[in-house]
Amino acid sequence: QQVVKDQIQLNVNKDVDILFVIDNSGSMGEEQAILANNFGAFITVLEDEEVKANYRLGVTTTDNGNPWCGTTDPEAGSLVYSSCLNRISTFTNQAGDTDVSQIACQDICALDNSALGITADSDPWLENIEGTTNVPAGVTTTEAFQCLGPQGIDGCGFESQLESMNKSLIRFDTQADPAYGFAREQAILAIVQVTDEADCSYNNEW
Repeated sequence: QQVVKDQIQLNVNKDVDILFVIDNSGSMGEEQAILANNFGAFITVLEDEEVKANYRLGVTTTDNGNPWCGTTDPEAGSLVYSSCLNRISTFTNQAGDTDVSQIACQDICALDNSALGITADSDPWLENIEGTTNVPAGVTTTEAFQCLGPQGIDGCGFESQLESMNKSLIRFDTQADPAYGFAREQAILAIVQVTDEADCSYNNEW
């Protein structure tokens, strides 16, 4: 008898691009606070010694400007890259009777755009590639996301989770868009929907 042993090289893909589609309608203040407060556990997994993922994190909202919502300011899949402290007015709902700025932003975030190193030329996402991040020295990715993640509660109540995702994917391939290049060809693409409602996506052309 003869036993032949072959060795097969297995390459593990550690590149992952993660898009968060966050519901920014009037009922989402507490949920956004929970997400931000627990984000450290998410990052711990990505940065674990046995994982060491090369990751990018982008954030958009579920607001696509449904006509029934009136005068919202829809993101339509664009990546939001600013501290919640610089968007504090968005943490009051459209009716003006609910303000979650304290629990969903100020209790969690201590860094404004300047402290996060955000400029007009910044790529609109967080990243950690081979241990190198795009946040200032002394700022962790968790601290940055706790400021970037909360999206306020002044968005359209006809949430369009799937259409927002679709428009983001289109933006990633559109050279003129700030989000161009977010999704790397070799990376795993993950979509995280954070919402408390059913999808109300519709075709803007109809």
